[in-house]
Amino acid sequence: MHRPLTRSLSGFRPDDKTRSHPLSRFPIRPETKTPGRFRLIAPDELLSEFTVDDPLLYTKVWRAEYSMVRSAPPILEFACHESNYGLRNILSGARCEEMANGTPAAE
Repeated sequence: MHRPLTRSLSGFRPDDKTRSHPLSRFPIRPETKTPGRFRLIAPDELLSEFTVDDPLLYTKVWRAEYSMVRSAPPILEFACHESNYGLRNILSGARCEEMANGTPAAE
């Protein structure tokens, strides 16, 4: 059995008013706390579980979970890539230009 990877999110930016997860979106504040964990539940499936705690926004603490199935191409975790969808292609293109110009790639 694999040990879960735990995480706790808090201290959200004041201008960050919502948090998005697959198929959902919910209000947050800088004081909102969202502890959670990731567990491997099958060789190719990861379960994300989290709790939302903010007495000023919600009448009680609530919990949610969703699973993620491994995909063949490499992907970036949706909350951390900062909308850099084309970053891989941008960097690949820069490496091709460097090779065409005879400029060594950065180490």
